[in-house]
Amino acid sequence: MAVLFLNDEHVRLKSYSASTKGAVSTIRIDVEVTDPLRLGFLLQELAEIQAELKSAKAGKSKPRKSAAAEPQLALPSPVLRIAHVREND
Repeated sequence: MAVLFLNDEHVRLKSYSASTKGAVSTIRIDVEVTDPLRLGFLLQELAEIQAELKSAKAGKSKPRKSAAAEPQLALPSPVLRIAHVREND
């Protein structure tokens, strides 16, 4: 779970809203930052949270099997039999 702390004199929660579309809800949060250094730290924290969520999502996905690792479902084609033909002299 990701946590963001906005208890700084240079960071202020300006507004927030929520919308729902189907089964997915989206929360929009507007934050006002008056210090460029604090803005940089906040953006870095958000990037780390995004990377953590992306790696957690990638870890949950099923690993894909390569074509070589898949079991063979049919028997291979039989070896061709070439008849031995003697030429009569």
